[in-house]
Amino acid sequence: MESHLKVIVVGSGNSGSGAIFDYLKGRPDFISPLSQEFRLIQDPGGIMDLHSALIHGFHVNRASAAIENFIDLCERCGREKTKFQDGLLYNRDLQDYYKKVVSYIEKITEVQYQGMPFCERSKLSKWKTYLYRKKQERAINKGKKYLFGNVRLPVTEEKFLRQTEIFLNSLFDIDSLKEENKKNIVIDQGGSYWQPASSNAYYGKNCKTIVVSRDPRGIYNSFITKGMAYPGRDVKLFCRWYKNMKLHVDSNEWKDDNVMHIQFEDFVRNFNKEKKKLDKFLGIPIELSSKSDISESSFNADKFRKRLTDEELSTIETDLKQYLYF
Repeated sequence: MESHLKVIVVGSGNSGSGAIFDYLKGRPDFISPLSQEFRLIQDPGGIMDLHSALIHGFHVNRASAAIENFIDLCERCGREKTKFQDGLLYNRDLQDYYKKVVSYIEKITEVQYQGMPFCERSKLSKWKTYLYRKKQERAINKGKKYLFGNVRLPVTEEKFLRQTEIFLNSLFDIDSLKEENKKNIVIDQGGSYWQPASSNAYYGKNCKTIVVSRDPRGIYNSFITKGMAYPGRDVKLFCRWYKNMKLHVDSNEWKDDNVMHIQFEDFVRNFNKEKKKLDKFLGIPIELSSKSDISESSFNADKFRKRLTDEELSTIETDLKQYLYF
């Protein structure tokens, strides 16, 4: 299992990380098990939140709520995208996806019982709250209490990390790579841009993260039409967003030996040079090429010059001068 390299490509949002991901995915010695980004690590309710609530900021109710939030995130990521709701198709791409999620929850749960703390009761609708109180009153009149809801208490951190690694390896079906005649897997956005070393730990050994950054002018240009979670109409607001985003980077984690940094514009403009650096860092054959055509991404490097106004360019070049790459 450990002989297979796991490469996690991350960015801060429209950072151009897709170019690096496509390069690796297009190599004959790599496979990507998902058609979408992997959101179960860093999204709200994901494994990083789960880890924090179960271990570092433990409280019975917080831990139980974190497990429920993770189950909910897994459900939303697993479903199809339809006219009326979003989804990421994990249940289609990953064999026995929901079954493996259920097994993982069982493995990280030490104690389970019926109960509903205030933090959960307060989420009930008015009608459900009314019914809950009525049933509670009837139970109290009989000298009992009404048992409703579900509370889970977690295992220790050591068990949590071990079961998380087993879960991720099972989810991506690492053992089947031999049958696919592949050696490595690449996961898009399967970790944290801000804490890449910590998010690496969930995959176990032989995992490396590629952190992709991009010139802020290119990011803002992309935000104008893409990235529904990001500011793209007010350049001043974007500059404040960008500065704040950078302030939350953990510099020690960025220096980790298993983390490599790639600047998007360098990668697409000097592909052969940057490819060799990347291949050497990952320990993969330099002579192998990729089916991905990097030239399709290279035109994005300077697109902002044609699309942004002089005022927008001046604002970014003044407010974010220290972050410009060229």
